[in-house]
Amino acid sequence: MLPVPDVNPACRLAARLLEPGSPPDPLDGCSPAELTRWLQRNKYPLLAVAPRAPRWLWEDETFQRALAAEQEWYETQRREYALVRAAWQERGIAGLMIKSAGNAPSFPYTSDNIDILVQPRHGAAARDLLRRLGYVEVRNVEEPAKFLFRKFHDGRCVSAIHVHEQVAWFVGFLDEAALWARMRPAADDPLVNVPSPEDAVLINLAHACYENKRLRFNDVARIRHALRSTGGRLDWA
Repeated sequence: MLPVPDVNPACRLAARLLEPGSPPDPLDGCSPAELTRWLQRNKYPLLAVAPRAPRWLWEDETFQRALAAEQEWYETQRREYALVRAAWQERGIAGLMIKSAGNAPSFPYTSDNIDILVQPRHGAAARDLLRRLGYVEVRNVEEPAKFLFRKFHDGRCVSAIHVHEQVAWFVGFLDEAALWARMRPAADDPLVNVPSPEDAVLINLAHACYENKRLRFNDVARIRHALRSTGGRLDWA
């Protein structure tokens, strides 16, 4: 029998926080502050933890400060994206948040930037509208069919949008037509379109393996949500 590896206490506690039922008690070897920092390193939204956070976590100053900062950043990014989405809609341009799996909050504010897929025929117009809204293109990180834009206010970045014309890391691997046909609005946010559960699994695993070279807790949570949302009927084919 293979030995069972030791599990980080913060990881074990975070996993228990995601499950329905009574919130867990703190585990030995993991303080509320350590749990908060572990969740942040793993890009897991504190806004998703807050509704089920037990008193011992709510009363921790590290968690309170981190949650307040995330709430402010979430509101800033979402407000800026709402302006972009409205401008795109006027031109008939749809956006798909490719890394979201639909688990709340489906707006992926803990990512380094907001990854949005547009159809290739709309790519030039989508980028032009971003420039008109005050965004600056970051050309030194450009990849094929990917364009990074940032918007600044008072010397601070208030929005970072990565426009994709294809889901690819130099080589595409998805049926793009099916990806668009299967997308759906997020249940918790009318501004967000998310991929189907099948596409969410593929995209998040590919991003973790090809780009990050690591599987974070947030990746696991997204994939688990996608799997569970089908009631065990994921279309593996």
